[in-house]
Amino acid sequence: MRFFEILFIGFTLLTLGSIILKFDVAKRYRKPIAMTEIGLMILSLLIDSYRWQIIPTYGLAILVIVLLFTLKSKEEIRFPKSLVVGKIVGALLAILVTISPLYAFPITQFKAPSGNYEVGTRSVMLTNNKNKKNEKDMMIQLYYPSVDNKGKFTDYSVDIDGLRHELARTQGMPDMITGHMNQIKTHSYLDGKVASDETFPLLIFSHGMTLYNRQNTFQLEELASHGYVIAAVNYTKDSALTLFENQAYVPYEDKDLTLDYLDKHNLEWQADARFVLDSLLDKKNKKYDDVMKQVDTDKIGALGHSYGGATSTYSLINDDRIKAAINMDGGFYGPAIKEGDITKPFLLMNASDTIKNMKEGKDPLFVECGIRNDQVNQPGVYKLILPNTDHGSFTDLAGFSPLIAVKNADYKKTFETINQVSLGFFDQHLKGKNKKAVDSFLNEHKDIKVEKY
Repeated sequence: MRFFEILFIGFTLLTLGSIILKFDVAKRYRKPIAMTEIGLMILSLLIDSYRWQIIPTYGLAILVIVLLFTLKSKEEIRFPKSLVVGKIVGALLAILVTISPLYAFPITQFKAPSGNYEVGTRSVMLTNNKNKKNEKDMMIQLYYPSVDNKGKFTDYSVDIDGLRHELARTQGMPDMITGHMNQIKTHSYLDGKVASDETFPLLIFSHGMTLYNRQNTFQLEELASHGYVIAAVNYTKDSALTLFENQAYVPYEDKDLTLDYLDKHNLEWQADARFVLDSLLDKKNKKYDDVMKQVDTDKIGALGHSYGGATSTYSLINDDRIKAAINMDGGFYGPAIKEGDITKPFLLMNASDTIKNMKEGKDPLFVECGIRNDQVNQPGVYKLILPNTDHGSFTDLAGFSPLIAVKNADYKKTFETINQVSLGFFDQHLKGKNKKAVDSFLNEHKDIKVEKY
């Protein structure tokens, strides 16, 4: 909750309680209390902005104001004795109705990045001139080390209303779960000044099928603050929403996600990721020259979630420029991975719920994913299983509602774990420092199951 929301809700409940319990202060100072109630309501709307979770509090505040103006200073508000139990039950219900939506549908919060740099970001459109229909034009979100910024952080998305509606549709969720995405605060400065005191590794991030390129803002901002440039790819027609520079709106294109289709289609994602990297390394393009001139092109990595995790894995295998990769709970859709295919640093993070589904064998798709999961048991590979997590725990969506999370999930703790592991991994294998960071962290966190080959 935000500051004025807390004041508004707390003051409303305290005032209601004083009226029900017949405290003299409610009668004696009814007008100042009512004006304070109105003032806090207005401040909450103007400063913290509207969100539907506060509607019950608005209704309760109006009731409180009406009761205050009906009180008389020299007589008590009268409730029949038969309603004593009703008053208590009513007060408890008021508290429950007011507080429940705030905890059931909280605003996702990101911890401030811990690195030495501020974070800059910008949207860039990459045009594939070889494709006359421009169906493979790509939008990417760049995150990069930045300095000397002033003003406000950028919005979570350029078209937040469009994104939340399409995301609700693709995830099969009611709009109320994504309805407060416009309240999510970032720690990035739009077009922030690029840090130029050193060169930085480049990471290509791939989102999950039906999701979006900013889905791991919690992680990408953290990496950027520690000296990484990240290009978060939005896979056109496979993401919840793509908004091009000309405002062309391209939603997710419905398709039958069979195993055969997913295996074949990932070849397109690999080609798209390669196109993005080719474009970024093309010195003729000036849209992002100030960012790319700070990139050490010998230090390039990949990371992704779900279907994007598979893309990152195959990019590591097939693209010599990719030196290290992380797959976050991604099934290995694509050609079978053979012994000896993975010869570079690779980290697989799985959710405990995903591994459980693989082992139970109730869903043929999970059974196949389990078989393919074992294909990467090769020398030099790290495999982690994070406790109390599901597939969405690796994304910003983990903070949308505890109602859609696994038991005992703590998204803030999970975010911190993912950040420390991924930062340690890339620091070790791209920057050549903190060579025992991952092992040291895992030794301190025995609840994380580790397999190292």
